[in-house]
Amino acid sequence: MMMTSFQAWLLDAMKIFRCARREQLEWLCHLKFGSTPKQVESDLRQLQFLGRLCREKQLVLLPGQERDGEMLAAIDVMRLLSGDALPEFGGGSPPAKLAFYLEDRRGYLDFKIIPVAPGQERKALLQLESQLSRFVCTCIFAIRREEQIAPLASVPRTYFALPDGNGGYRFLRAEDCGGGAANQG
Repeated sequence: MMMTSFQAWLLDAMKIFRCARREQLEWLCHLKFGSTPKQVESDLRQLQFLGRLCREKQLVLLPGQERDGEMLAAIDVMRLLSGDALPEFGGGSPPAKLAFYLEDRRGYLDFKIIPVAPGQERKALLQLESQLSRFVCTCIFAIRREEQIAPLASVPRTYFALPDGNGGYRFLRAEDCGGGAANQG
């Protein structure tokens, strides 16, 4: 059984994500192809039949992969920032989990989503240090607590995605929380 171009694109996206919720894939397929949830469901079912994907309730996985909460959060953040614009996305270089690009009137805006567990701020900064001199991007640190902002605030063009407790995120800048290079004394 051959795959359609829609299914091939969906599988390519899953090779980057390895783990996604069905509604996240529906959002992307709607932006890319105008697909309905029913059409995406049909494509997912066929890819599962071919052994190319596994499904656990609302979760879609590549075979052999497990649930990845950091990737699910990264896709959510990308969705919130992209809105109705189709992002171009790829795997991020560690510590980034996901990289994506949005086109606007100035060209492409480059984003890197970097999940940081509490206590891992220094490790993330060390991994990111060599990359900052090679590219210009906006770093979105997906953090769990507001106290994590201060140790990460020295990174230029940085925002913080903090879960709001309702399934969404609050987006903060270091300056909004008293952090930032100017306030670190």
